[in-house]
Amino acid sequence: MSEFVEKMNHAGIANDSKVVFYDEGNHIAAAKGWFLLHYLGHENVFVLNGGFPAWLNAGGSVTNALPQREKTDFSVDENPNLVLHMEDVKNRMEDHDSVLIDSRSYKRFIGEEEPKYKKAGRIPGAVNYFSKHVFNEEGLWKTKSELVAHFEPLKEKEEIVVSCGAGNAACLNLIALKEAGFDQVKIYPGGFSEWIEDEQNEIETGPR
Repeated sequence: MSEFVEKMNHAGIANDSKVVFYDEGNHIAAAKGWFLLHYLGHENVFVLNGGFPAWLNAGGSVTNALPQREKTDFSVDENPNLVLHMEDVKNRMEDHDSVLIDSRSYKRFIGEEEPKYKKAGRIPGAVNYFSKHVFNEEGLWKTKSELVAHFEPLKEKEEIVVSCGAGNAACLNLIALKEAGFDQVKIYPGGFSEWIEDEQNEIETGPR
């Protein structure tokens, strides 16, 4: 984390800076950047909807010149409560006020296919909200009202924990949930890939 903070300093980002992350348009890298700053207590942070392709399509100017900014002293207000570990997830399995979201595709969630890992299925008790479903057909983020409707079944939960295979897609759901007005959203970045490394951990398969 100290390396990331040092990059923020060299980029001239101060605690009152507005930060906008963008990527090639699938929003994964931008969402990860957004979460890192959010974790460090920086709330004035955004993701460019549609990424660089959307900027170009809107007629935005581009340059290959590297900006020169004065180095800052970015101070952090780290919030470790946003990140859960495997034991934290296990301790919540019987807690009906907390729900674990699996952000992978439905076929991977039910164990029908698994292109990356040695086991297929899901962490017991998880529910499936495929991260790509927070976008519309053009690949842009759905509106706030659409996201509220999308996550409506979760509105009675006091805590929502997002996960996926290894933390990437989970960040997309985390941002979408925050946009929909959910405050108590946390992430289990180890996800399914870490869960299956412990042979004693059970795995669920099939529809849920």
